[in-house]
Amino acid sequence: MTQAANSTYMGLAAGLNLYGGVWIQTPAVNNPNEDYGINGYFESHIKGTAAGHVYGGGFWINIDSGFVDLAGGYFITPLDVGIYEAAATTVTNALYVYGMRAECVFTSTPTYTYMFSSNTNNVSPTALFIGADNGPSLAYTASAEGPDVASIAIGTIKFASLSNGTILYVHAYSSAS
Repeated sequence: MTQAANSTYMGLAAGLNLYGGVWIQTPAVNNPNEDYGINGYFESHIKGTAAGHVYGGGFWINIDSGFVDLAGGYFITPLDVGIYEAAATTVTNALYVYGMRAECVFTSTPTYTYMFSSNTNNVSPTALFIGADNGPSLAYTASAEGPDVASIAIGTIKFASLSNGTILYVHAYSSAS
């Protein structure tokens, strides 16, 4: 299917899969330097008194009656983001954030601020994150330190990198310990 640049479409694809959305193709952007998205930038303004939750955008998958998920570790997720390098390029100078960048910019001091909010409707998550491998994708490094076998950290996770270059670690323990 050939689409015109910056077009909106809905239709049936091969296999009768319903696809709906906005397909945007941008020309190669040379020397981008603005703080706006190359493919999209969405900004909302609010004023007055809030009467409930306010979202700048939302993505949901509503699982309807009769749905059967596919075995084999396939994801069902309302959002998939990432960076893809199609060919060898110079990627050694910038900071590559393949998940998201969250910003909170205030001129006053709010009483409460949180980076994340989770609502699982009383379902206990298996874990906060899932790695695509045995650790490297979560910045996990195995180790064997500690004098007491029952308290040996099996490894460390690079939790945060401070602006001065300092790396903060979290010690990881196995459920078998």
